[in-house]
Amino acid sequence: MIKPTYYPVVLYPPLIREFIISSSKREEALKKEVLKNRYLVKSQPPCSHQPSSEPSLLARILVWIKNVWSRLWGEPQPPQQPRQSPQQPPPQQPKVDGGERMRRLKQLLAGKVMRPVGVSSAQRGVSEQRFYDTLRKFFPVTFGGEFPIPDSQYVYSADLQIIYGCGIAIDIEVDEPYDGRSLQPHHCLDQGKDQRRNEFFLKGNWIVVRFAEIQVVKYPYECAAVIEQVLSEITGGKPRLSIRKPLPPVKLWTIAQAKKMARSRFRQTYLPGWNHNRKKPRKQVKRKQRKSSI
Repeated sequence: MIKPTYYPVVLYPPLIREFIISSSKREEALKKEVLKNRYLVKSQPPCSHQPSSEPSLLARILVWIKNVWSRLWGEPQPPQQPRQSPQQPPPQQPKVDGGERMRRLKQLLAGKVMRPVGVSSAQRGVSEQRFYDTLRKFFPVTFGGEFPIPDSQYVYSADLQIIYGCGIAIDIEVDEPYDGRSLQPHHCLDQGKDQRRNEFFLKGNWIVVRFAEIQVVKYPYECAAVIEQVLSEITGGKPRLSIRKPLPPVKLWTIAQAKKMARSRFRQTYLPGWNHNRKKPRKQVKRKQRKSSI
């Protein structure tokens, strides 16, 4: 697996990645076949015995005399409109049956997606609740469940999760650079914990989407658009969310960089209710009032 270097991190399990590739090739071939059959014009050999449609000289003279006679003695004739060639309707993009793609997807994922056991008891991050309130406007999102780790007494807990009836399951993670209380580095690129966790969910045919905490705090709707784009790539549907600017990327951090951010209290610069750069109020020094001389 290629290690990502920037947030957001989007990882597809091999089963779904192959489905996206095969569906794109299949629908592209179908579009080409439909266009080929719709606009194919069969050429016919010219007929040598077909009479000419051009009027003869005598017929044209008679028509001219009739027009002159009508102008002099008869009622005025309406001006003749120039003959127009029939216009063909503009070609339309052939439609592909999205329901057929969803049926194939549901059949592919049936019984192959790992299911959570109970509700996660892990402590929620300070930014997860607000991000949940944003996502619930567009997706059937819930707080994550627990997933037992084989041959271990521990479990993995998902921050947020989206599960559809067709089998699509998305694990949404909000990564902070360090723990708020202990200030210990967290979700570091050179720790290896998140990589092992990602592989666990991918083997269970879950899609993993990771955001940096600063992204979900400052750009929640842009993060929602990323999830919408993921669903669009799988189902072939058109994204509903239209965002003017894409989500600004954030580079994954190392242990040394996380320690540096912890010393500077980096999270306090963007979390709601915190302002790391605010100045402390000065102590007011009471001055002794001088007695006025009489």
